[in-house]
Amino acid sequence: MSASIAMPDLQCTSRNGVASVFSCRRHLQSFSGPNHWRFWVTAIPPPAHGDSFQLDVVETQTGSVRIVLAENYKRPEYSAMGIPDALIPAVAASLGVDVESSPSVGAPGVFRTPAATNYWERLRKRGMATYDTGTDIYTFNHVPTTSVSQAPLPRFFHASIRPLPLHLMAAPPAATVCPNAVAAIEAARPAGLPSRAACYFGCEKPENAVRFLEAELLFKGQPPGQQIFLYEVEFPSGYHKGSMALIGAIEAKLKAATPADRAIAEYWQPTLGWQFLEVFGPEMQAIQQIASPSWMQQSLATFRYQNDHAVAAGL
Repeated sequence: MSASIAMPDLQCTSRNGVASVFSCRRHLQSFSGPNHWRFWVTAIPPPAHGDSFQLDVVETQTGSVRIVLAENYKRPEYSAMGIPDALIPAVAASLGVDVESSPSVGAPGVFRTPAATNYWERLRKRGMATYDTGTDIYTFNHVPTTSVSQAPLPRFFHASIRPLPLHLMAAPPAATVCPNAVAAIEAARPAGLPSRAACYFGCEKPENAVRFLEAELLFKGQPPGQQIFLYEVEFPSGYHKGSMALIGAIEAKLKAATPADRAIAEYWQPTLGWQFLEVFGPEMQAIQQIASPSWMQQSLATFRYQNDHAVAAGL
């Protein structure tokens, strides 16, 4: 199971008009098949019984998500508090997709309860959701918003041998390249920085992303010359930049039983003029596919890495 991600607090209004604030977290439940996210909404302060309001959504074939479970566990802290009314828009904003209800009658184990119909109807009457009589499904349409007070996320680049879905990915694969180096830098990871042991990777330049992928394929013994898909990406839950060359240098030092402390410290707190940085974080959003860089640009990326490799070897 992936690490849970904190979301902004949820502002809710109860059936009696009382305003309350709840904490909210999400994490991915599945690592194969359609993505399955779980959202936990918890009273502040957390109650002694430890229960939270739970909402589960599953990715559909059209890229939206469908609610498959909403449960308050009969706890008074979460009953008639208006949580679904606030949580459904938060889910749409968090994942960047539309949110659908289940139909009232569907496949075995798939149905919408009368209570669920009530909160969907409240959203519909406020103009926040639509209802399709043919499918018996409500939909909250995600509308991207911009804020003049919030800077846009920086764009990076990610190369893959498979097409990427243009939505949030939150099931980072485990790192398999240079396992000794990864274990060593994880042991020294400062608090608050993302893990490199399971993460998505990007680069600051498109040509660097292509070279990064080619190096990974070479390490894994996969055949060269495969089709490469290149994307602009964002890391919405934060990221770190470290020298890619340091990973190989640390791995070599550990295998040779020579000190690697300087290289490990430099990876987490860069002080040198590295030209080829890897960018990584626990979640990644693919924005759009772009054209591959030219041969000349890729040659420059190789030159940058070779320069960094010479510096890393000297630490």
